Amino acid sequence: MKRFFSPQVNKNSTLISLAPEESHYLKNVLRLEKGEKVSIFNGKDPEEFIAIIKESSKQVKLEVIEIKKDSIKKNYFLALAFGIIKGKKTDFIIQKATEIGIDALIPFESERTIVNINRGEKEKKRILRWEKIIIGANKQCERNVVPKITSLKSFSDLISMTADYDSVLVASPGKNKQKLKPIAEKNKKILLVVGPEGGFSEKELAFFKETGSEFFSLGTSILRAETAAIVASAIVKCKIEGLI
Repeated sequence: MKRFFSPQVNKNSTLISLAPEESHYLKNVLRLEKGEKVSIFNGKDPEEFIAIIKESSKQVKLEVIEIKKDSIKKNYFLALAFGIIKGKKTDFIIQKATEIGIDALIPFESERTIVNINRGEKEKKRILRWEKIIIGANKQCERNVVPKITSLKSFSDLISMTADYDSVLVASPGKNKQKLKPIAEKNKKILLVVGPEGGFSEKELAFFKETGSEFFSLGTSILRAETAAIVASAIVKCKIEGLI
């Protein structure tokens, strides 16, 4: 079944209308017809909603016929803080981290950030674009709950946020061999941090050490920032779930 996003659907819904963009995709791109079944998620609830297309006009109407519970049970919350990078590389991190299963995304700028940061209206548009990328990735990987993405944070904001987590893990580039230690079951809220293209400065690394953060290696190769963010996310998720 094809998947669609509708923030209005809930456990009490019977008949819903898709937003214009989703209606266009269903009708004109996928060319689905009246009577076909589709899957709907609202981004907040773990359930998915099975619906039948009742009307395929300019705004598609759907009748909810079944609610399916998410079979995946998570007992942890994993956030990824990543140094913002230029071009569409940040979009790539957001898309792939969503597919991997990251629960929250925190872009930040630090001493060696090399991107010109636009504030105000341009920042709002950027976040809206990122949210669309996340929803698209959710459709593809069959996640029902949409990861939250914050506004761009400063490095000092990031350090302050570490106090909200049970465990803070910092991906360390280079040829060190610091292994990722087993993550204690009591550590339910975990923050993974991956630096910008130029890496963290010594001063910034000292701040992480002061907070008691754990450093771990991504191997002997020097990875691009966007590659490091994805590799680190996959490693930490598998470590938490006991897969490695």
